[in-house]
Amino acid sequence: MSLVDAEYDDATVEQCIDEVNDCLERLARHSPIALAMTLHIHLEALLQSLLDGDLCTREELRELWREVLEHDEVGATPLH
Repeated sequence: MSLVDAEYDDATVEQCIDEVNDCLERLARHSPIALAMTLHIHLEALLQSLLDGDLCTREELRELWREVLEHDEVGATPLH
C-alpha cells in the first residue's frame, strides 16, 4: 500500500485537523521550541510506523517533505 493509494475521506481529515488545532491551542503555554521538538519526536514515530506497516515508502515520505518545503517557499502563513 502507498500513501497515494490510501483511502480517507475529507471530512475525517478535516475533523482530525480541528482536533490537532484544539490540542495545539491548549499547549500554547509552552515555548514554540518545546512544541517543535515534541512534535518532531511524535512525527518521527508516526512516520516510522507508516514505514514499518508498509503503508508508504521512504520515497513517498521524501516527496511529502519536498511538498512541505515548496509550500513554505511560496509564502505560507506560519503558525503562531
